[in-house]
Amino acid sequence: MRRKGKLKMDKDLKIIYSIWILGVLITMFLPLVSSSPALTDNLLSYWKLDDDLATTNVIDSLDVNDGTASQNTNLFSVAGKIDKAFNYTMSNELVNITGFTSTSQNYTFTFWANRRNIDFIFDYHVVTGNRIAITLGRWATDGQLTFYTDDETPESFGADAYLNTNQWYFLAITLDATGGTGEGFVNGSSVGELPYTGQDIGGQVHIGCCRTPTYNEFDGEIDEFGIWERVLTDAEILELYNSGSGLTYPFAAADTCTCAGLNEDWEIDMSDYCNITDSCDLGTGTLSFTGAGTTKCDAVIKTTNLGDPGASGLLSILDNCTIYVS
Repeated sequence: MRRKGKLKMDKDLKIIYSIWILGVLITMFLPLVSSSPALTDNLLSYWKLDDDLATTNVIDSLDVNDGTASQNTNLFSVAGKIDKAFNYTMSNELVNITGFTSTSQNYTFTFWANRRNIDFIFDYHVVTGNRIAITLGRWATDGQLTFYTDDETPESFGADAYLNTNQWYFLAITLDATGGTGEGFVNGSSVGELPYTGQDIGGQVHIGCCRTPTYNEFDGEIDEFGIWERVLTDAEILELYNSGSGLTYPFAAADTCTCAGLNEDWEIDMSDYCNITDSCDLGTGTLSFTGAGTTKCDAVIKTTNLGDPGASGLLSILDNCTIYVS
């Protein structure tokens, strides 16, 4: 009996010890899991390229680096990969962002592109005088992804970095000055590495051509252009590719927001990226907004009291309407 009791005690101690070890391991590794970067971390600018036809403004979703567009009636006229896209027809079109600066030298550029023919050239110019350019069909086989640095040495990524015409592709370029490499990605998969020794972003950023219109013009469509001040991981690039469906800023699933009900107040926190799907009548209830962000809506909301930032009266939210609060 004494021996059996000892055996049982040893077994219990082993179970308790195992649980304690498991707890220690969870405590050790949980901070590593929870500290993984969000896609918005070190995001310098993100242009959805959905801007209205009536303006030449090109809005940065971070409200940091807005740009201007020439020939805007051509640029804003097509359906994109996600919502609208800029349509370049080699007719002096250009997106120009001035005063853009960064000294990280570690970057990631991502965008969707759809080239039309063998004249496709996408030239992304980040430094006035000393440029970094990302091209397709310049200094290489037409449709080949090419990286051009300030030392005027164009280099092509691997054979898998070729883009066919009339097909959307998700492109990503990571530049790691610390590791001395640049890497290209097409549709979430690596297509090769090239040397990269570092370069500050300064002066002007051009999307759709190099420096000025009529020189190295783009022929096709560009959508969802983002710049990060860090090297995104392979997993993050795959997340942005999203199995071919794409992912747009703020890269977070929207919460479903439920109407408060008749004669009830309803406060929408814009920072939660609310997704309103229920049509409702608040009656005398007040609809107000807090925080800064984007609310996606597919509903009609009636109220006699509309709080900041609106005015009292009837609020009608149309299909796929977006409310912006800054």
